[in-house]
Amino acid sequence: MRSWMHGGFYLLLAASAARYVSRHGLGDGGLLVLVLALALAAGYGAVLIWPLPRRSWLAGMLAGWLLLVVIAPSFALCAVPLLFAALGELPARAAVAVAAGLTTVVIAAQLQLAERFDLSLVLAPVAVAVIATAAYLQLARTSEQLAASQRQAGVLEERQRLARDIHDTIAQGLSSVNLLLQAADRDWETRPEAAREHVRQAAGTARENLAEARQVVAGLTPIALTGQSLAGALGDLCSGAGARFVIEGEPYPLGGDLDVALLRITQSALANVTEHAAATQAAVTLTYLPGSVTLDVCDDGRGFVPGTAAGEPGRGYGLAAIRQRAELLHGTVTVESAPGEGTALAVTLPTGGTG
Repeated sequence: MRSWMHGGFYLLLAASAARYVSRHGLGDGGLLVLVLALALAAGYGAVLIWPLPRRSWLAGMLAGWLLLVVIAPSFALCAVPLLFAALGELPARAAVAVAAGLTTVVIAAQLQLAERFDLSLVLAPVAVAVIATAAYLQLARTSEQLAASQRQAGVLEERQRLARDIHDTIAQGLSSVNLLLQAADRDWETRPEAAREHVRQAAGTARENLAEARQVVAGLTPIALTGQSLAGALGDLCSGAGARFVIEGEPYPLGGDLDVALLRITQSALANVTEHAAATQAAVTLTYLPGSVTLDVCDDGRGFVPGTAAGEPGRGYGLAAIRQRAELLHGTVTVESAPGEGTALAVTLPTGGTG
């Protein structure tokens, strides 16, 4: 809209100058009128090039235009772009006052140019000013409402992101610490060395999740991806979870969002295997394809009926979080499972033609 107004101003300015020269020529002040018109054109264009104070610029443009209209009333045509500039730069009350002043000047100029009084010369500028002002103020109000809605959507999206990250990192880490400490408690009397190893592992997991918590709050790259590739991070994750990790296809850079999503999805999937599946084997396969990447997580655990809440009450967020992550990146999630037959999770994410 601003681009159209800019073009409209220069077109109206040129039309007004052409009208004046055709009627009066360059004599009797005609040259002065052209110089003022060129100065007004230069002043209007200056704000498009340099970051001038907008309201000071607007005041200068209005003063220059008014001077030009006093000398040559035909330049009143340039009022409409200046009206929109005022509406865009000034508070509502000040903008309405400027609109009223512009309309008054336009009516006076039109009556001066007319050979006889015509009511339309009064009503038409008023109608244009009222419609333009009302439309612009309504548009501004709608834009404010849209901005507020977008801010609210951003807040909700950020809450969902934090919920997913907390579930995939802190909650799963605390669950692992709990399992390790339970194992240490069982072995405390009969296998003290094993118990101490469980405690050391629990302490290490707690340290890692403390660092992850700080990263989640800051919204930064996960600790596991700092200083190493996605493949390296997934390899370490699978090694710690006792799962086999395989890469198929020729690896290529995916980008930060995809790397983070695939790591978080794998964390969540392996946490589900550890907590709920009672599996003896699990495998993670990362497949690089032209234009997409696929992550498969399979286990030979107890399985479940897809579409029903798996696991204990209150623990059904994992799969939903995986789907949300995939959908945010325009990906798909497929789950194949049955009671007693294990589970296979497949996540496919587009890579924008990379590779």
